Amino acid sequence: MKRYFAENKDGVCKASPQALEIFKSPGGSDKIAKLLEQSGGDWSVVEMNVKKTYEKEEMTSIWGKYVTEIDLKARGWSTEMISNSKSWAKANGVHRTSPIHGEDEWRLPLDEEFKNKEKKNEKYEASTSSTVQERNWFRGDGLV
Repeated sequence: MKRYFAENKDGVCKASPQALEIFKSPGGSDKIAKLLEQSGGDWSVVEMNVKKTYEKEEMTSIWGKYVTEIDLKARGWSTEMISNSKSWAKANGVHRTSPIHGEDEWRLPLDEEFKNKEKKNEKYEASTSSTVQERNWFRGDGLV
């Protein structure tokens, strides 16, 4: 009962204002005990809080630009690689003829990076209290 009727370090009480009013009245702890028993509660309580988190993060970064055959040759691409990339660009609608210099250009991803991160966390907290015959330990001003 102490954890419900005593204020925590932030000055907040877990009990509802109505229950707190009953508890603070003369014989309040007996009234609260009777309410607990009438509502089907008992003095053998097991509480368990389970927190399970799962995070998955995937990041992809692609950098590219419009290139010409000259650009790709300077990057060390073979003639076959250049031809295949040009065919791919035409098939995917990213091919054009430059109005400035009249050469074929196509948009290609030139640098691609990816990062995968996975984090799993499980936390179990358990507390228990036992059935007691004498319930006077929680009554009175002390709130033991």
